[in-house]
Amino acid sequence: MKDQSYLHCDQLLATALVVVLTLLGQFVSIAPVTAQSSEMFGLVVKGKKFTGQILFRDSETLTLLRRDGALATYSSLDVDRVVELGKALHPYSSHELEKRLINEFSEDYSVRITDHFAVVYPSSSAFGWPRAFERLYGQFIYYFEARSFAMKSPEFPLIAVVLKTRAEFDRYLKQTALRDQSNVVGFYSMQSNRIVTYDQASLATGPGFNQDNLTTVIHEATHQSAYNTGIHARFQPLPRWVSEGLATMFEAKGVYSSAEFPEQRDRLAADYFRNLQHLIDTKTFRGKIESLVRNDEMFDADPRSAYAVAWGLTFFLAENRPEEYQSYMRHTAQRGSVSNFNAEHRLSEFSTVFGDEIRDLETRMIRFYENFRSKP
Repeated sequence: MKDQSYLHCDQLLATALVVVLTLLGQFVSIAPVTAQSSEMFGLVVKGKKFTGQILFRDSETLTLLRRDGALATYSSLDVDRVVELGKALHPYSSHELEKRLINEFSEDYSVRITDHFAVVYPSSSAFGWPRAFERLYGQFIYYFEARSFAMKSPEFPLIAVVLKTRAEFDRYLKQTALRDQSNVVGFYSMQSNRIVTYDQASLATGPGFNQDNLTTVIHEATHQSAYNTGIHARFQPLPRWVSEGLATMFEAKGVYSSAEFPEQRDRLAADYFRNLQHLIDTKTFRGKIESLVRNDEMFDADPRSAYAVAWGLTFFLAENRPEEYQSYMRHTAQRGSVSNFNAEHRLSEFSTVFGDEIRDLETRMIRFYENFRSKP
């Protein structure tokens, strides 16, 4: 089952800034971002120096957006000094970032700076990881540009870390909130803004990605691309079905490689389609859309159904109501802070775009997917 092979880690540490995540990356509490400007500050924390943009500060915590795109939260008690540097935040140069990553990882790793990525990967790997990540990013951009969806260029290089072995990956997990997750093979962290996975000999076939083996990387690369190009807002609340629905939709070869696989059936994500059909056949589908729209609880209580419905709703809207879907996505990315992002607010936000009759929407979805079952 796909949702057991990866976890979308929105943030690995609970902070007062934006999100406190569950193990699957769910937004469960939101504090508004209170960035005053894009000005860069220098911090001295327990004698160590840091630079970045202050996103959030109160009497207890201070959260810094660093020059590599990562978030760092410090206890206000540990902050010795804050200095205005008199210039706007600017990312590390390619040379600076490359040097920092080389110092962070052992000599067994290479660092490659591409047009959009800084890729850390085993020097011994036979797979072209830098080219592969760029290819996925290019397909993501192509999908939205073909639909006239305005995007921004990433402010920071997208960092992708490919660890050498499963053992190294497990040690990495033990340093994070994803402890003892033997079924996790990769994740995207909104705190570090990095993708982390490990090199598997069976992952690659040829110059591109193998759909059966690399859905994890495709899924997590979609999260990273969406949160860095304005499709999703990284520092604002987002219903989880929106982010997971988009990432699961991109797992299908007809979505992430549409020029090669142009048929609509190629855009079906087979596993989620089967799970959705099971819900329909067993008469347990009704009510699940409203449940996902209202809150994210299903992702913990019944992840198989949650991922299937999130994929099914996203794919249905993207294929049948694209203008409304794009309008909804723009709204969720641009709405700004919400003081009380509760179930009623989420439902109202959805209904304003798609209408009040969710049961009618369910009926149309059922008919849409029944058509695929009747076709060869």
